[in-house]
Amino acid sequence: MAGNNARVNCADSTGAKNMYIISVNGTKGRLNRLPSACSRDVVVATVKKARLDLRKKVMPAFIVRQRKAWRHKDAVFIYFEVMYNPLMVLLHLTFRHCHKLWTGETGMCN
Repeated sequence: MAGNNARVNCADSTGAKNMYIISVNGTKGRLNRLPSACSRDVVVATVKKARLDLRKKVMPAFIVRQRKAWRHKDAVFIYFEVMYNPLMVLLHLTFRHCHKLWTGETGMCN
């Protein structure tokens, strides 16, 4: 689970390496509870490590992988042991789950 003010690794082909989560979209509130994003959630983030044309811009992003296990609809628990992939290859299973929710955004991914 990634909350506000979290730095996460970026797994796309734009050249961004590290992102900073500003806020989580679509979360309801409760007093003194910090919002957190899990896999398949949309967040507002800025790029911290990348080329100069990508840095310091606020942009939407969605969380693709997480270490904490979550339950799938067919009673299977899914989690990822290795969070850093040096080749930045998206896993097919996660990409398929994100593609069902966010077809417009995942269509632009390589």
